[in-house]
Amino acid sequence: MRDVVTAVLKKGERILLVKRGDLVNTFKGKWSCISGRMESTPLCSVLTEICEETGLSPNQITLVKEGTILQVAGEDLQFRVHPFLFEVNCNEIQLNWENTEFRWVLPEDLSEYDTVPKLKETVESVLTN
Repeated sequence: MRDVVTAVLKKGERILLVKRGDLVNTFKGKWSCISGRMESTPLCSVLTEICEETGLSPNQITLVKEGTILQVAGEDLQFRVHPFLFEVNCNEIQLNWENTEFRWVLPEDLSEYDTVPKLKETVESVLTN
């Protein structure tokens, strides 16, 4: 079981989706939210991933909610996903090598994208009360 963090970044009514590149270890070419391995506490890990993958700094995001941990089966591994919701207060997204493109989408449009497993459930876990 691998612990990972996922950041749902929200701006207005839309959330940020990123398309995973060919150089990542898992789910190449799939759409996801910002995510990565948990290397310290869940909050520290998710803040590091946001900074690395989007170029956003801590003063450009606000933690809104920490969601319920989800168990997700993926390619050859089982994942324990620690989801977070952040509000973003700027438009400057600068992707690193892990992702090839990004889009701000309405949560109800997630089904139109080829996503990592259980992304819809992960997003719902932080968007619902």
